[in-house]
Amino acid sequence: MDEETSENAELLALQRIDDTCVKLQEQGKYLEALECMERGLVLRQHFFGADSDEVWRACKTVGEMCNLLAMTYLQQEDFGMVLELLKKAEILTERDEAGRAVTYNNLACYYRRQGKLHAALSYLQKALRIESRLEHVDNPADTHLNMCAVLSQLGRHAGKLKYLLIYKRWRKRRWDRSIYLSFYLLSIRYNI
Repeated sequence: MDEETSENAELLALQRIDDTCVKLQEQGKYLEALECMERGLVLRQHFFGADSDEVWRACKTVGEMCNLLAMTYLQQEDFGMVLELLKKAEILTERDEAGRAVTYNNLACYYRRQGKLHAALSYLQKALRIESRLEHVDNPADTHLNMCAVLSQLGRHAGKLKYLLIYKRWRKRRWDRSIYLSFYLLSIRYNI
């Protein structure tokens, strides 16, 4: 087999893997799709080189899937799977700052659910540092709202107010009654 035929065969195999990934996602088989995406990533590394743009684009896509699945498993309280997926996402988002911020925010959610509030706080601070450097963040208010929750659980209500106000600014829409009530009660308690 000559070199050109070999390259065409590898590209065809990669295309079949990508097509299978899409079909699995359409069928709602996300974990199987992730495994398929990981095989595609390995093939891309082999074919295009570990430092190629093609590989880093695939890393971004696989990292997004890891984050999506991690939050699904967090709702199901499968904490082992959550941590495994988020650690993969952390590696895959090495060159994707926005993806890394999402991963850190999700790690904070994981640690908060585990009752490890200081670890959650640390990851939220990392996420906020990254988000502050980015021109565009898809859901900037989410990190601030998570920060409010963690600070509240740690008993740091004054810090919570700061992030609650930032959250309100980001959302730029009407607060619901529970947020008004929380703000009102905290303002009374701390004479703000």
